[in-house]
Amino acid sequence: MKAKILILISVLIVSSFSGCSFLSKKYLKSGSEQHQISIAGKQKVILENVTGNIIINHSSDSGFMTVRATKEIKVKKKDLDKPFDEIRIVIDTLSSEIKINSEITDRRENSFFNINVGRNSKTDYEITIPSDIEIEIENVNGEVTTNKLNNDIKIDLVNGDVSLDKFSGKLECNIVNGTFSADIDSTKGMDISTINGSVKLTLSNFLNARIKAETTNGRITDENLRFSDIEKEKKVFKGKLGTGDDKADIRIETLNGKIKLIGRNEI
Repeated sequence: MKAKILILISVLIVSSFSGCSFLSKKYLKSGSEQHQISIAGKQKVILENVTGNIIINHSSDSGFMTVRATKEIKVKKKDLDKPFDEIRIVIDTLSSEIKINSEITDRRENSFFNINVGRNSKTDYEITIPSDIEIEIENVNGEVTTNKLNNDIKIDLVNGDVSLDKFSGKLECNIVNGTFSADIDSTKGMDISTINGSVKLTLSNFLNARIKAETTNGRITDENLRFSDIEKEKKVFKGKLGTGDDKADIRIETLNGKIKLIGRNEI
């Protein structure tokens, strides 16, 4: 009995290092699908992903959102020409929240004998969404990119970078390993936290905001920004932009990483 157990353990270890089940060669299989979803009566979109990049764009269509998913998985050669049913895109619209995730349906991918569950597959998402609906993203491995969004958005990312272009909504972003960068015209508030990774914000000097930046192991720098009420310490920076009383709060915190605040050439 002990000999059989040792043999089984040896096979599992070899299989895990090879990146496939029982040393069989795997081939990349890919496919895509697109869904148009009504957002009537919906308040939030929740996207949960394990591995893959996520792009979110603004849509001028106030009634619908579009979800395009590009799927990849490694399979045996005999499965290349079969219908792509190893990854299933699940979209739940029964409540006021739209929930989106991808499920691995290939039994071999989820089998007891495959230690590398999920490592041989990924799903990239491109979502086009109108304003006035909240977005929540949970991703383990991959980048998150947005373009011209004014939605409120929450991002939880383990490994990957976040990049926001012309973002003007409210943001909560938590990254374990990865960088954060954003180009901001206006904001309703931002709360950014990284454990291992730097933060770079490009800001307008006409932005009304209170800014607090803090790092444990890193530097905080600023350039071309006209701050008032500045408080500077070795690892903490506080300052205000703009002249109005209706200021949004921008809070930045890194454990291991630099924080860079850059102003546009507007003045």
